[in-house]
Amino acid sequence: MIAIPAIDLIEGQVVRLRKGNYAEKTVYPGEPESYVVQWQEAGARRIHVVDLEGARTGEVTEWHTIERIVGVATVPIELGGGLRAMKDLEHAFLLGVQFGILGTAVLKNRSFVQEALRKFPGRVLIGVDVLDGKLRAEGWTEATTTEVTDACKQLADWSAHEIIYTNIDKDGVLGGPDIAGLRKLLNETSLKIILSGGISRMDDIRKLAKIQNPRLTGFIFGRALYEGTIKLEEAVRVLK
Repeated sequence: MIAIPAIDLIEGQVVRLRKGNYAEKTVYPGEPESYVVQWQEAGARRIHVVDLEGARTGEVTEWHTIERIVGVATVPIELGGGLRAMKDLEHAFLLGVQFGILGTAVLKNRSFVQEALRKFPGRVLIGVDVLDGKLRAEGWTEATTTEVTDACKQLADWSAHEIIYTNIDKDGVLGGPDIAGLRKLLNETSLKIILSGGISRMDDIRKLAKIQNPRLTGFIFGRALYEGTIKLEEAVRVLK
């Protein structure tokens, strides 16, 4: 299991939202690439980047920022937000992004997702963003009736290998991760899972480490790093 720092972008700035609410935005000082360097020096083995406007509008808006991030990265970058067409996914990979994250497309363009999984095996992650047990779309702003367990079973049928599971109610509030929901998914699906949302202190990381399931491959966290409630160096040390 690896610790994956998050860099969320709006208009070239590093931000965090509270429960995915664009009206509750915290902006952090400094250029995005400076955080990439900082997290790498602290021991990060992968970095999670999201174009939040892209997630909401369906078109990537941060290509120049992403290019700068990749330019200083010495670890794999995973990118989400606005990747709704093959040309965008291919462009991200050409820039040097290692993993592309597809979310809304799972619900609205299934043929593209299936093609992407076939064309880029091992490089396409699926964002499973959930509120009250059901998937959300369009940057978490659109409700659906799709149950998370049903979606995961379908993804397995499509040969998806790894998902990023986010309980939106936990995201950006430093209230602890959804360990119960994580355990349920580990029990009910065959997919590898990266957990995102709610990790706020070292005790949360220790609890995740105790799960000791090889299909729990990592966790994503942001606000706790930016606000200093967790030191990345310590998180990396605990996982070792």
